Amino acid sequence: FLCDCGHKTASISHSISSQCEILNFKIIFQKKNEGLKCIFCESRPSTAISYTHHLKHTHNSSLNKNGLHLQCSCCVRIHSDSAAIRHYKKCDERRFTVENN
Repeated sequence: FLCDCGHKTASISHSISSQCEILNFKIIFQKKNEGLKCIFCESRPSTAISYTHHLKHTHNSSLNKNGLHLQCSCCVRIHSDSAAIRHYKKCDERRFTVENN
């Protein structure tokens, strides 16, 4: 929800917990976070881990087999499932691109 006073909230608690006199809310729909399209099909895994898992279990393939890596927005290159899992603990790995080695 977005109040006309500019406050964003996930519930109408803004009207209960504040002294806002406007209390006029608009509903805002957030865009679904879609991942990159798979190199083999129309699937769009949303994280680096799900992308490598999808390649392995759906297409019996991997990033290395196809000469690819995932480039994370923090500049880390992910070449395997295990690297994706290790990197997941360090940053928000939802922002990545698929690149050739």
